[in-house]
Amino acid sequence: AELQQRIKDMSLLFARNISSSLNLSAALEALSHAGNDLLGTRRTSVWIYERRAWQLALTASSDPVFAATAARVASDDPRALPARGLRLDRPELLPEHQEPVVIAPLRGWRRALGTLVIEGTPSDLEDDEFLDLAHDFARQLSVGIENVQLLEEVLRQRRLLEDTFNSLADLVVVTDKAARVVQVNDAFVDRAGEPASRILNRPLEELIGPEIATWAAGPDAAPAAPG
Repeated sequence: AELQQRIKDMSLLFARNISSSLNLSAALEALSHAGNDLLGTRRTSVWIYERRAWQLALTASSDPVFAATAARVASDDPRALPARGLRLDRPELLPEHQEPVVIAPLRGWRRALGTLVIEGTPSDLEDDEFLDLAHDFARQLSVGIENVQLLEEVLRQRRLLEDTFNSLADLVVVTDKAARVVQVNDAFVDRAGEPASRILNRPLEELIGPEIATWAAGPDAAPAAPG
């Protein structure tokens, strides 16, 4: 129970670290060392599945030499431990190696995220106990990884939309209900001759004149208050 609570606390710290920095690799690196020390194992490694390449890449390891030399593995390679773990539902203990090895799947809501590989099981835990700890560790780790990946995808899509918006040759300006500027594209900035920081939050009519601003507001716009 104590180890399970410490794993939970460690996972919460991991979640805070990646939420504040969005640096998944660094957070996983710190977690692999902390998890290895907590469990008393020889090496703890996190492999992330790169879906577009059909490969798993070693993203973090408590063994810096291994981290610097490990090659990517194909996701369909039956000999590679990370690939084997990717297809599991729960952690498995592999006794056929020189030392016991546990591979635990990292799974998100609908997709495989990677594999946690723990080498050298602690002598003071029964196999079933250690597999349960590995399952808790991998499950909580998966939540943090998936959250970061989803956020990275949202940011990537936002950057793509911004790039498309700014690549338009036409002048584009977005206003709020009060006709104050909230977004402009690069073409509008160039025509205005002022930096975007001095354009945003200004009334549209200051930039394009009252007549064009009234036309841009459309027939449903509320009439301006009398001066």
